[in-house]
Amino acid sequence: MKTRIAFLSIIIAGMTLTVPFVTTTHADDRVQRKDNINRYSDRDRMKTAKDSEDKLEQALKTGETKDFYRREIEKMGWKVTSVNYDKSDYVEYEIVKGDQSYEVQIDIDKNSHKATKVDVAMNAWKTDATKQALKQNESHARR
Repeated sequence: MKTRIAFLSIIIAGMTLTVPFVTTTHADDRVQRKDNINRYSDRDRMKTAKDSEDKLEQALKTGETKDFYRREIEKMGWKVTSVNYDKSDYVEYEIVKGDQSYEVQIDIDKNSHKATKVDVAMNAWKTDATKQALKQNESHARR
């Protein structure tokens, strides 16, 4: 009788520990598969965005006048949707191309009127014109 109870106790304990382990393992596999699907598409989008940002920063080198930057941006296929600042020592553009939007921030030397620093940053606070351009590009892409 004692052998039977001990044997049943071992079986019940084994089943009790096995069921949650198997359930958790399979749940983790589903989450991991879902994450892999999303991660690759996000990684591709981030890589494309980073490539665009890098190309802009390389093309918009320092030491040029304000007019050069606007022409160069448009030559690269970007549309200037807003001019947030246009001062003698600082210019800031919002630009759009496809589904991407950036801010181009340019520090300008007051004496030489040439850029001393050019930054390209993700556009977190978009103007209405920029939002409209992105929406318009999105609707063109669906067609």
